[in-house]
Amino acid sequence: DVRFPVRVRTIEALTAQRLTVMTSDRDLNQIATTPGNEQTSVDPQPTTASMGVLYVATGSRYIEEASTSARSLRNVAPAIRIHLYSDQEPSSGIFDQVDRMLDFRYNCHDKVPPLLHSPFEKTVFLDTDTYICGSLHELECLLDRYDLLICHTAFRDPNPIEGIPSAFTEFNTGMIAFRKNERTSRFLRRWLELYDEMGYRADQPSFRRALWEDDQLRFYTLTPEYNFRTIFPGFIGGGSEVKIIHGRHRDWERIRRRLNKTKEPRVVILSPLDRWGRRVIVLRKWSDLVKTIIKDGCFDESVTFFTVLRNLPGVI
Repeated sequence: DVRFPVRVRTIEALTAQRLTVMTSDRDLNQIATTPGNEQTSVDPQPTTASMGVLYVATGSRYIEEASTSARSLRNVAPAIRIHLYSDQEPSSGIFDQVDRMLDFRYNCHDKVPPLLHSPFEKTVFLDTDTYICGSLHELECLLDRYDLLICHTAFRDPNPIEGIPSAFTEFNTGMIAFRKNERTSRFLRRWLELYDEMGYRADQPSFRRALWEDDQLRFYTLTPEYNFRTIFPGFIGGGSEVKIIHGRHRDWERIRRRLNKTKEPRVVILSPLDRWGRRVIVLRKWSDLVKTIIKDGCFDESVTFFTVLRNLPGVI
């Protein structure tokens, strides 16, 4: 990546944090594609200038993760604007703009103030451990109608909250798309307040409560393809491809190919250790699954939903 020129200015955060903003003008032609990604399709319907992607990262490890995620985004959407909030200047020039926050708490609280200061009319926030496999144009279209887009977590009610029914399940905040307006600003400020009040280390319980309390925010729950958590078993719907992978892996392209090798409905079981190159095991019946867990302690494969059902008579 090519290093970018930096100029510095200062703005006030809503939480009274000071932010030093380093702005760059970067030629998109200077961004090289990631080796091995040549088969990744470029967005045929590019997003407009009003939509951009935002990352928040502290420390060199997570800044490098964010850079890797941003490179995967460039491969499918070369013209999209990418903004980073960080505690230090990144070595990569993949970002269009970097805001340096001087008062990080180094917990989930740090995620929310940058969302309040997003420079975009429509923002897609991504955790650093994400990999973008396809177009995000559909999110921009949905944000013409909704204020906020979010996906469920793999666990339905991991942190029960008094007054909130378990049917209103928890959401994963590793991918949040939102439109800038008074409703989303009010919601984000309330989320920040609740995070400090509730005392959870994770930010998802306070996010859930803020969403439950808000009767004006228009939000839509996306399918798992837009925030596919690879550390849990998952399901990919028929006719669809995973757009955003959320997890940590050594070979992202290998994971992308396995997840999207078919468009049939499919069950996906990826080992958390897959990032270290574990062997592939095809699961065809429950006894194979049990044997695999006992023998290897992990398993890794994508199999179609119907293949599983055909070999598991009487399970459903």
